[in-house]
Amino acid sequence: MIALQSFVNSLVLFLQSQVVTPLTTVGVVRPNTVNELPAVTLSLLELQCSKVGVGGNPGNLVQGSMQLALTVDLADPVVVFPDNEAVKLLSDDRTTLQIPHQPLVDRDGARPEFLEQSDVTVTLDGTEMSVVQSPPQDGQCRLSTRTGLLEFGAALPGVGTLVILYRIGQWEAETSRCSGLLQVEMYAAGATDTEQLSNEILTVLSRKTYNIMKGLTRLSPVAWGAIEKPAVPKGQTMFRTVRYSFTFDHEQPVISTGGGPIQIIDVWSAMGPEQFSITKRNNHE
Repeated sequence: MIALQSFVNSLVLFLQSQVVTPLTTVGVVRPNTVNELPAVTLSLLELQCSKVGVGGNPGNLVQGSMQLALTVDLADPVVVFPDNEAVKLLSDDRTTLQIPHQPLVDRDGARPEFLEQSDVTVTLDGTEMSVVQSPPQDGQCRLSTRTGLLEFGAALPGVGTLVILYRIGQWEAETSRCSGLLQVEMYAAGATDTEQLSNEILTVLSRKTYNIMKGLTRLSPVAWGAIEKPAVPKGQTMFRTVRYSFTFDHEQPVISTGGGPIQIIDVWSAMGPEQFSITKRNNHE
């Protein structure tokens, strides 16, 4: 589940950056050899996850500047909706393309009449085109925030791939709320090092939840185990298990497609732009 993946991944990054002891291994895989020490292993138990909002529908309208990626097959430049209805994006003369999302904004969330090169990227078969604010010439293009039309100075070829990176200023967020137990296992070479590592973990995880990660609303210790010897790794390895009860809210953008029938497309907000691919459909008008 995306919410749980986000929770664990964010916690891994937090521990890697905040724990003083250099961690050789931190994640969801237990160490198998002494070369992987010191190590921290995370697992989740007694989970309960649900959508937040009436009827499980998106409930939060978010404003800002989120980048999307649109990939268009020029041999068949249409967007295909879940009901198999195809909407043509490219004009008959192949000089104008309709961006399927609104409202279009720049990096700061503003809506100038036309976007600049720093706000939108257009590549044709891997070659970047110049983005201008005046009527485009050959090799140039211009994107209007008012109409969502991307104009080209010359007709696009009948085959090839067009990739457009642009930003929208408003979207809905679907919130998933997960709660349960977080189990943290800390492994080190010997009891002294294990106790030191576990004390460090306790200290950094006692910070305000909003300083640990976005969306974490509760993290409370419920069990503090003894230091003992694991089955693996061998040698002088010792470990301690700590458990926390937690509640985590994960927001996932829900993008509405404009231009033609309105449909909802779920995307996962992660590193880099959201991916919205236009795929080829063989049978359409």
